[in-house]
Amino acid sequence: MDCSLIAASFSWTSLDSWIGIFWMAMGLGFIIFVHELGHFLAAKSCGVKVEAFYVGFNVPFPKLFGVTVIPQYLLKFTIGETEYGIGNLPLGGYVKMLGQEDTPTKNEEVASAEDEDVSSSTDEGDPESDQTSEAEEDVLTNGQKLDPRDYRAKSVLQRFWIISAGVIMNLVTAPIFALLAYTWGVPEIPARVGTVIPAGPAYRADFRPGDQIVQIGEDDATSAVTFSDFVEANALVGTEKDAVHYVVRDGEKEKIRKSVRAEYGVIKIRYRNIAAVGIGADASPRLAKENSIMIGSGAYEAKPALQNGDLILTVNGDKVVHGSDLKALVAKHAGQPVVLEVARLGDQPDAAVDADTEKLKVTIPVKKKKTLGLIMEFSPIVAVQPNSPAAKAGIVAGDTLLAVNGAPVGDPLTLGFRIRKFALSKKEIEVRLKTGDRTEKTVRLIPRLPFAPGFRDNTPVSVDELGVAIKVGNVVQQVVEGSPAAKSGIQKGDRVLSARFVAAASDQKTEVDQMSMPLENIDFVNQENIWPTVDSLLQRRLPSTELILKLERNSEPLEVSLKWAYSDDICAEQLGLRLSSDEIIKKAGSLGEAVSLGFKRVGKDAGRIFNFLQALTTGKISVTSMGGPLTIGNVAVSFAQENFGKFLAFLAFISVNLAIVNFLPIPVLDGGHAAFLIWEGVTGKPVNENTQFIASLAGFIFLIALMLFVFSLDILTFFF
Repeated sequence: MDCSLIAASFSWTSLDSWIGIFWMAMGLGFIIFVHELGHFLAAKSCGVKVEAFYVGFNVPFPKLFGVTVIPQYLLKFTIGETEYGIGNLPLGGYVKMLGQEDTPTKNEEVASAEDEDVSSSTDEGDPESDQTSEAEEDVLTNGQKLDPRDYRAKSVLQRFWIISAGVIMNLVTAPIFALLAYTWGVPEIPARVGTVIPAGPAYRADFRPGDQIVQIGEDDATSAVTFSDFVEANALVGTEKDAVHYVVRDGEKEKIRKSVRAEYGVIKIRYRNIAAVGIGADASPRLAKENSIMIGSGAYEAKPALQNGDLILTVNGDKVVHGSDLKALVAKHAGQPVVLEVARLGDQPDAAVDADTEKLKVTIPVKKKKTLGLIMEFSPIVAVQPNSPAAKAGIVAGDTLLAVNGAPVGDPLTLGFRIRKFALSKKEIEVRLKTGDRTEKTVRLIPRLPFAPGFRDNTPVSVDELGVAIKVGNVVQQVVEGSPAAKSGIQKGDRVLSARFVAAASDQKTEVDQMSMPLENIDFVNQENIWPTVDSLLQRRLPSTELILKLERNSEPLEVSLKWAYSDDICAEQLGLRLSSDEIIKKAGSLGEAVSLGFKRVGKDAGRIFNFLQALTTGKISVTSMGGPLTIGNVAVSFAQENFGKFLAFLAFISVNLAIVNFLPIPVLDGGHAAFLIWEGVTGKPVNENTQFIASLAGFIFLIALMLFVFSLDILTFFF
């Protein structure tokens, strides 16, 4: 949930997706072009002969049955003495100068090639070479006379200028991208809590939906904190110490100090480890622009009908400002028809609401919860939220819920709904528990109205009315008499191994394309606590859909097919609405403001990159948090589809990133060459050739290994 990036949907058949790919290729290609152009212009300014200028590497791939499958060049042509082109591997680019090698090859191995370069240059009678001074012609290396236009024939300062020019160009273009972004308008997500993952670090630190994060660390914020700032701060502090945040909460006069320690496993991204605290950003109270009404839900039957882009103003008369308000108010009125007052805006911005805006009241009918008649085993309490009714009553992690008001707990997924009436009437309930030492205790408490708990696959669930989190397992504890599960022959003690929803052939396209329902099996073998996900997906399925369960009974496998039924007394918790993300468009009102915002953005990006590198090298964050070219391309395409200002801001970030990373003191990179030149400038002697070779070879191997590692992560993430 600590993910501020929600990628736009991609489809190979969508024109928008291909437009996004076009802009991604143009933007990233331009950044590489500008970097290499810096080297090119600097080399020309110093009189160095440039033999090749390439965007992308022209790698010779082997032929397949004598046929060239991947051409070495996508494009190449020669103007004057320089060959220009686009290589077949879009992972960078290069400028090939006379006498300068980027690959770790010993001088002895290229001596003959250098002799050919010198004689070739002389034979050409290049007018620029005729303009060089006699002093330049006398430059020697290892007793060998160099072409005056050879890179090695230039002074240390000239070579340093050539090496650093690419980085300088990226640092120049980054604020240009950024100011263009703010001229267009850059969406930013406020650092307001929308959901909290039960039992996660933020849950245990008592973060609540609606909390506005106004300060990170002990120093006062100099600008509004964004959700990205919050996510990055927690990830970069890592798992070894607490991060400090200050929040503003409704009903509290002072800022509240929160100390929370990020953990791995809160965010589950395949093959990647990212430290997080378990918070999702708040949503807007405005319906999404597309597919905002879930088919078959209560909202689907609203009268009059809701429309994409409607802005929700009130719920049963209570004002709605944020998405978390809507969720809390809907939970408060669960079991009753919900009356929404909406402003019909269409494609207009939220700010367009005025006295002339069409407003109407929409009634959403009550929908009963879909049920299978299965009650699954649940764990002892794994976390108690501070300041909750449970915490105040002395309930602790390790206690097991046994009964509420003398009745068995029943289905843990509906317990909150069943005790919510006591929260509304502020009446006390009696809760019987078994403690960790297997003794029993009884406490009395008044439940609270629920917040907007987060929900992730294979995580605990929250009984928010009590303020406790439990795990719901995959072993059947009880089968309700007369239910679909009972009719299918499921028995107590059966263990669920996998689940799969199967829609009727006529409904399958609707479920997949319009409802985004997954087709694959839900595996319980490595995800024992994923039953709540199955229950959640069931609520959104069409009437024709059946659930296929693979079970284990007495070590023997069996498979059953289940229809579902409506509950007699439990109502659906969700209205069936998809909300827009809560974004604020930050747009400059003048050129001066755009320049100011652009430079601030670049400075912030540079700080983020330095902090990431520091956290990476000190082990505060996992190396699996890095992204490769597929990740970068995917983000670029998504941003180009979503908002062009966001895309331009991303290009500014990539420009700064390229500049900083490329100037790290790693041999083969520009920073490695610069380090050698600094040594030569200080000592008056170049670094020993063997030392340069060994260092360059080590740097080359490191970069190849790093590239293969991040590329493998990308492939695993996107294709497996």
